[in-house]
Amino acid sequence: MANLITPGRAAMLPVLADAEPAYIVELVSTASELIIRYCRRDFVRTAYNDEVYDGNGSRVLTLRQFPVLELTEVKIVEHDGAEIACDGDNYRVDRDVGEIRPRPDCDCDYCYFPRGFRNVLVTYIAGFDPVPADIQEACAQTAAWLFSTGSAAANVDAWKLGDASVSYRGDGAQPLPTAIRQMLGPYRNVRA
Repeated sequence: MANLITPGRAAMLPVLADAEPAYIVELVSTASELIIRYCRRDFVRTAYNDEVYDGNGSRVLTLRQFPVLELTEVKIVEHDGAEIACDGDNYRVDRDVGEIRPRPDCDCDYCYFPRGFRNVLVTYIAGFDPVPADIQEACAQTAAWLFSTGSAAANVDAWKLGDASVSYRGDGAQPLPTAIRQMLGPYRNVRA
């Protein structure tokens, strides 16, 4: 997962001005993870290749990530395993909520999402570029809160030194202060 701000952005806050640079990196990483988990979505522009969905039998499919910047391709996996690809231009995209629908003039073999288990594959780009200023501020404030409470690693279950991996306890939903939750409210994915 990508960090929502740079360590330099976090260090602009007076409470973090004298913190060790390596610790600020850890704070930013933990703060970003907490926000992403709390909001149940990614924020940084990311390409999703063949993201798997269950077909629902309707003409509407809601993608996990939004805003959708580009819809490249939709594939339907038939019962025999054959993949039928359809260009993203055959779909209307509600970019802000991540819903896709076949256009009325859709020229695909499937102009709906046939009911099935893991039978729809979607390739698209979603996220913000750049991350909105209020999300960046929420991340900086979260890093400062973690620093002031000494709880930057309170949510960490395991560290991996090679390739610097971190896993978090449970759902990672360490309680955030009310002011930060209010800043994040408009971005929280309530359908996840």
